Amino acid sequence: MTSGIKETITQSFILKKEHVKDITTEVIKASKNLPGKSQFNFYVHKDDNRYFEVSTLDELFSDPNSMHSKIDYLSWNLRDLEPKDYQGGDSARLVLTIQYQADRSGIQVHVDGDDMSWSLVTADSIMKHVKRSTASSLNYMHILTVVLGVIAYLFFARLLLKLIAINKFKNKENEALSTILLSMPIYMIPMFPIFPLVFDYSDVVAWFNYSPSYFLWGDVMQEFGEQSSFNKNIFWGVLVSLFVSIGANFATAKLAKKASVETPQTGS
Repeated sequence: MTSGIKETITQSFILKKEHVKDITTEVIKASKNLPGKSQFNFYVHKDDNRYFEVSTLDELFSDPNSMHSKIDYLSWNLRDLEPKDYQGGDSARLVLTIQYQADRSGIQVHVDGDDMSWSLVTADSIMKHVKRSTASSLNYMHILTVVLGVIAYLFFARLLLKLIAINKFKNKENEALSTILLSMPIYMIPMFPIFPLVFDYSDVVAWFNYSPSYFLWGDVMQEFGEQSSFNKNIFWGVLVSLFVSIGANFATAKLAKKASVETPQTGS
């Protein structure tokens, strides 16, 4: 009879050194609580198809995790070398495995032991640290940037219509007609990139959910910092554009009001 946990987490993750150390501490503690001998190792696969197995944190972190040879898969593997009544055809039995896979943004935890107390206590202690490494399933920076960008463009379009009306038309009748005729092409401009996206809905959802997973040590820390800075710069650029367009709209509204007062209205 066995017990344990088999859980898959379909979320992005940012696995830092401290997360790796905490999880490893719990795995080593679990290995010491097994009644017999055990064997533990890390398995690492990289995006250039290289792989290696090590048994200590120092060996794991000695890999530079370079930009051209990034880690895309990491697992903790604990084997019981003296399992009780195990019929698996081998003297060793895999009782614990934790898998982090970046390209599919997923985490798998599998604990399977003869002792229920050992299995459940180990599973609880490990899951606590694993969940600390998960990231949000939505990229809120992408969503907020798009929403603010749309609002900024609407204010900009309104500003453009007001400026054209002030400069080109001298009475209310012409201004109203010009606003109607000009609104259509100006407000339709964003529709050209939006229409193709409507027919590729899955890609839009994927982009809003796009939050890359990282094994955050070595050279990858530089990539993570650059990507975070890039996203923040875009967000702040859109936010500044929004405030500028709002302010310009208020200024233009006052200018239009002043112009309407100063311009004599033609009678019928």
